[in-house]
Amino acid sequence: MGAFNEVLGKLPCPQCLNLVEIEIQFKYGSVFQHKYKLGEKLIWGGNDVGMPDRARVVLDGEGSKCSSCGYDRDWPVYVYLDNDVITSVTVATGVYDFASVHESFLVLSE
Repeated sequence: MGAFNEVLGKLPCPQCLNLVEIEIQFKYGSVFQHKYKLGEKLIWGGNDVGMPDRARVVLDGEGSKCSSCGYDRDWPVYVYLDNDVITSVTVATGVYDFASVHESFLVLSE
């Protein structure tokens, strides 16, 4: 994935279905290995990806290894931002098509 940022979130593991805290990698904001928690505002002004100050954005994220069963394969996650604040993370459902726009984010509302 190259340079990325991370946010901690709790999600059900795709394999064991246990709710576990995981690190979720994403590329948005100043992409420089920043570590965030839910509710924190993104840092801008470095290796920027995306556009600051958008009302609602969804990011294409990737979950880390499950602490319960060790699952470490494809774990797609959506990371949601409201005005640059990380508001939530959810299991990706395929509803957003990042590939068609060749980006790791979609602006849902300006």
